[in-house]
Amino acid sequence: MPAQMEVDGFRPLEVELAARVAYSEAALAGKTPGWYQPNGAAAADIVQFAKEADDLLSENGL
Repeated sequence: MPAQMEVDGFRPLEVELAARVAYSEAALAGKTPGWYQPNGAAAADIVQFAKEADDLLSENGL
């Protein structure tokens, strides 16, 4: 899919959010993955996603 996005003029993010059990467990506990497992892989994925999204928005003056 990233290649098709590039063909269509979009820049896909580098991070890929994998299917992690922590997402479901955190939701069942009423928490975010960062609160549920702050040092876990799901929390690290979200941090990377947020950083990439913030960088992209900053590059575009948003």
